[in-house]
Amino acid sequence: MNQPSTMTPDADAEAAAWLDSALIPWGELIERHPTLRSPLIEGLLRRGETMNLIANSKVGKRWLVNDLAISVATGRPWLGIFPTAPGHVLIIDNELHRETIAHRLRAVAKANGIEVGADDRTITVLPLRGRLQNVYQLARGFQEREAGQYSLIIVDAFYRALPPDTDENANADMANVYNAVDSLADSTGASTVLVHHASKGSQSDKMVTDVGSGAGAISRAADTHLILRRHQEEAAYVLDFALRSWPPATPMCLRWRFPQWELAPDLDPAALWTGRKPAKKDVPEVEEWNAWRLAELCPEEATHPATVLLKASRAGLSERKAKGLLAEAVELGYLTEVPRPGDKRGKNMYRAPPPPPP
Repeated sequence: MNQPSTMTPDADAEAAAWLDSALIPWGELIERHPTLRSPLIEGLLRRGETMNLIANSKVGKRWLVNDLAISVATGRPWLGIFPTAPGHVLIIDNELHRETIAHRLRAVAKANGIEVGADDRTITVLPLRGRLQNVYQLARGFQEREAGQYSLIIVDAFYRALPPDTDENANADMANVYNAVDSLADSTGASTVLVHHASKGSQSDKMVTDVGSGAGAISRAADTHLILRRHQEEAAYVLDFALRSWPPATPMCLRWRFPQWELAPDLDPAALWTGRKPAKKDVPEVEEWNAWRLAELCPEEATHPATVLLKASRAGLSERKAKGLLAEAVELGYLTEVPRPGDKRGKNMYRAPPPPPP
């Protein structure tokens, strides 16, 4: 059934004209675009694409993305294995104070042997803590700026750049947000990295595209979905990927050594931390203590009661419990008391050989 139009005639005509201009015959499309977009990070991200970087809170993903920014700014391979095309980087940081941002960038630069001068503009920072701008505002702000100023724009943290009343668990809302991110990429010509958090708990049983707090549109809308999952080894994580315009990549292990993440080829990427308690080992059943069991600690020749009590203590029985069972064993006839030589009041005891009780 046809739905009645709520648009004015002028708006209808404008929509029709836009549609006519947007349609491209496939032969023309193929001829116009003989190759893929050029790489910014070889194997991971092309120019104008969007990449999610997902991990649990407080695991060090901001340090990882700072290393990525410095790698692109200097044209160094990221993590030593992903070649980068050098270009200017913009970091939009809406969580940290300026002093903390400076401290971290300085530490990562120093670890890479880079001295940063006051006039170095290869990385620009837009600190927004206390004066947040959402992705719609950012997209509008960059529309009037000259394209090509930045090769890479990093938004950290993504959740703080969501517009008011946006539900990150609603696919429609997040699809609109990523549309704004694409608009930002179109106006600047830059690739975009969105730093986002994973849901709480273990991520080991999830598909790569299911890791990340919020709607499924978050992973589907991005060109690259990059995740960090906890490894069984302390301070180690597994880097895994879902890629749109690249061949599948093999997951790899990283180890945290302040202030950098380093490759850990000695670790198995399949050994993910599950958060489950290890299965209890089978423990043999322990026979319950009774008078007969205690009587078995006494030999068939006369023995000092202290010797029996010592054996019971070494077997894990408390002194009070052992003395009670010892008296019970005498009363039941399992042990027989005899005078102790040289001690008129003292008694020794020996084990009588009756069959054990049923």
